[in-house]
Amino acid sequence: EKKNMSKTIFVTVGTTRFDSLMEHVTTMEALNWMKKNGYTHLILQHGKGPRPVVSSKACPVKLDCFDFANSLDMYMDKADLIVSHAGAGTVMEALRKHNKRLVVVINTSLMHNHQMELANAMGKRGHLFVIERPTDLQSMELWNDFDSFIPIPFPSNSTEEEKEFPKILNRHMGIPSSSKTTAGTTTATSNKSS
Repeated sequence: EKKNMSKTIFVTVGTTRFDSLMEHVTTMEALNWMKKNGYTHLILQHGKGPRPVVSSKACPVKLDCFDFANSLDMYMDKADLIVSHAGAGTVMEALRKHNKRLVVVINTSLMHNHQMELANAMGKRGHLFVIERPTDLQSMELWNDFDSFIPIPFPSNSTEEEKEFPKILNRHMGIPSSSKTTAGTTTATSNKSS
């Protein structure tokens, strides 16, 4: 019951810059939606982008910002809802370790957007909620939709389904399938920064 009294949203962009995501999660409309729906704390990891500017007097929730951390584990653990860019490393960390409600926002400013295919593949499996463009966050109805989203837990043991992720990643990166497990691991690691 304590959980409902104080809920946290963690927004992360990983090692990238995704200013439009930061802008849309810090509008007064979004912040008031958070307060109205029981969220009391917003944690923003803004990466290479500028620190979001929010008037502390007008902000209805506790707001914490930082650029980078050695690990996002602590923040993901605290969160009741994670809003993230579609980077493979961040998505897998949230799904595998933390099994939280994950909302993935596609960074439409990226030229070769492998993130969209990856996010949509995981969304179709019910593991996460996909938002096609950051401007969609202007709709408070959409916030209601993802706030009530119940994800299908991502398998935490090394089953065949868990091995699907590197296969999905390779397929969307145009890398042919191989029987070597290192191909998927190498690809997933090298894609972390995108």
